[in-house]
Amino acid sequence: MIQIPDSLVKRNEERAERLGRKKEEAGEEENLTEVFRETFRTKQTEIESALDSAEKIRDRQELAERFNTILKDIQSLNKYVSTSALFLIPYDLRMSKTVLQELQERVNQAENRLLPKRKFGFSKITHEKKKEEIIYPKRVDQVDIPKREELIFDTGFGNRTGEVLTLSEEELLGKDVVLTKLQNCVVYLLGTCSTLHLSQINGCRLLCGPVSTSVFIEGCKNSLISVACQQLRVHQTVSTDFYIHVTTKAIIEDSNDVKFAPYTFSYSNLVKDFHISGLDPHTNNWDKVDDFNWLVNNKQSPNWRIIEENERVKLTS
Repeated sequence: MIQIPDSLVKRNEERAERLGRKKEEAGEEENLTEVFRETFRTKQTEIESALDSAEKIRDRQELAERFNTILKDIQSLNKYVSTSALFLIPYDLRMSKTVLQELQERVNQAENRLLPKRKFGFSKITHEKKKEEIIYPKRVDQVDIPKREELIFDTGFGNRTGEVLTLSEEELLGKDVVLTKLQNCVVYLLGTCSTLHLSQINGCRLLCGPVSTSVFIEGCKNSLISVACQQLRVHQTVSTDFYIHVTTKAIIEDSNDVKFAPYTFSYSNLVKDFHISGLDPHTNNWDKVDDFNWLVNNKQSPNWRIIEENERVKLTS
């Protein structure tokens, strides 16, 4: 009879224990994925049902409230996807992002069809009526930047001067972030947030990881901003350099002396954060900028330019 050495028996027991733990962990991850899929499908169905029922609503106020609720539900579902990204396989992440985008487009189309913009008329205006009493409609192509007092956010910084400010991966994941009234600050956002709003930034340097959806910027000057996102909108900004990764065209309005270069910010978890955000790392329209104040199709807008390669800086945390 061959006797197996105790050392081999112990080694096999340890190996079996490790395999058991791995199977348990794999099972837990699989359970989390199934819960995510079921929850996502349920929420998707609820949003689609709310959209379908909106077709029957005739009261404009009630219809506007319904669309507002639907948009909040889509934003909440997007946060759920972002916070679940750590255990999702790429297929689930990609498909959920696609569904969210399709839902957003359906809402936009339904809102444009069921709640068309009211047309303004100024007939029968008497000469005695003061000019300042006439309220002219906003241009259709004007960038819609939310007012600061209307912003609802999860985290951020405000009213700081000459400080180094940092938010970590845990503090950013799935959050809406606002930075406002910062002067001569350096800001590091080392992770993935849902949206980013910047307002009244002067003489600052912002280095930001991938943002899952949109970045809105207004009232910035003399700054450097590096960010990756789906959509970038810049309003009332001057003398600012942008190092960006954007999957659509960047939009500027009422801005001048703004310059653009490809995203060069690098930090340890950048690749993982691109995966979590759902952004395509291979699609970058950094040099395709729409200036809403420049209507000449065949000439470059004088309000922005590309940063020459020898002028670009390397950005790290």
